[in-house]
Amino acid sequence: MNKKKVLISLGGFILIGAGLVGFGYYNAKDDVLLRVKSATERAEQRCMNEAFGNNDFNMYGNDLKTRDAVYHQCLRKEITDRINKFADKEDVKKLTEGLDKIQEGVLSFYWDLYNRQDYGSIGRGVNDAVLGRYYEHILEDVIHFEYVFEGRGDK
Repeated sequence: MNKKKVLISLGGFILIGAGLVGFGYYNAKDDVLLRVKSATERAEQRCMNEAFGNNDFNMYGNDLKTRDAVYHQCLRKEITDRINKFADKEDVKKLTEGLDKIQEGVLSFYWDLYNRQDYGSIGRGVNDAVLGRYYEHILEDVIHFEYVFEGRGDK
């Protein structure tokens, strides 16, 4: 008898769990992550179009480095525009100073790493390309913060 009750209870829990999954209860987190990823990709694409839209650049000159800088500064502007929407002036200042330190550190570190010898125009541009990747991650974190903690985000 106890075994039967346990099996019935277990079956009930399985049905309830399946029902909750079917209604999207457990997928809410995944939905937020998909929305965050989508919003991040839209911003990255806007910046990519701004920096590389016409595809008319010389890979062996300073064009690539210059366009990577346009890309990462576009991402930075997207980040600062978003934090200005939810943070007070003091926090905006702190967050912006944090971005300044990250930018200075990444540009300096990768410049020193790739330019101890002359690695040509590609070596000189690595620091700007890497900073863009850092800003992509930071932008995604800021958008995630908006969705989870601010109840906003791109709808």
